[in-house]
Amino acid sequence: MTDDDKELLERGIIDNQEDEGSDPAQAFEELRQTVEDLAGDLVHEMTTIRKGVEAALDGQEKLQQPIDYSADLAQLVQSFAQVAERLHAVEKSPLLKNGPEHHARAIERSGESLVKKAAQQFHNESRDFQRVAREMAGQMASARERRRQNHWLWVISLASGFAGILATLFLPSLLPFSAAPRVASFIMAKSPWRAGMDLMAFDSPESWYRVLSADQLVETNKTEVAACREAAAKAGKDQKCTITVAAPEK
Repeated sequence: MTDDDKELLERGIIDNQEDEGSDPAQAFEELRQTVEDLAGDLVHEMTTIRKGVEAALDGQEKLQQPIDYSADLAQLVQSFAQVAERLHAVEKSPLLKNGPEHHARAIERSGESLVKKAAQQFHNESRDFQRVAREMAGQMASARERRRQNHWLWVISLASGFAGILATLFLPSLLPFSAAPRVASFIMAKSPWRAGMDLMAFDSPESWYRVLSADQLVETNKTEVAACREAAAKAGKDQKCTITVAAPEK
């Protein structure tokens, strides 16, 4: 075996070992081709050696001189040992032990496991997405319900306030006794007498001024007015009374 053949064998074994992580069938086919090429080269080399030995023996018979073939035989034995070592390494290769069917099944199982894992992951993500979608739908429905409740709460509050105002304005006039004046004085936060004066002054300022002037005139001449009333009561007829009218302030 030549050095080129040895290098080819070593490179083929190394390449096949490196390709174990790739396609098993292709790697096995490449290894088989390498072994076949090596076997062909070995047969060719053995044929050449055999022819050389036969020619040497023929020459020895002709020359009747002994020839030392120990060096050639030692080289041949060494080549056979190297070939046996390489073949032993090839026999130990996982590709030859298991075969392409084994690697094909391994790849198929790996592919099935990968597909199952991806399907399981997709199923889990789909389930999580559905759960999140349901939660979001529930939150949106709850938010819409709260907005609806707040809307009706505002409507009811406004309606109640408006109804309370109407009841305050019109209901006291329908109640018996003195409910209306008391409600008016309560709303104005004043006594009934003071609230009444403010209402009269608000409704008719001129009339309220006349009432106020008459009250002041009677208050100023209350003694004369009292005596005149007593005389009218005794006489049984109207009496003329003299009163004092204060000059208006400037």
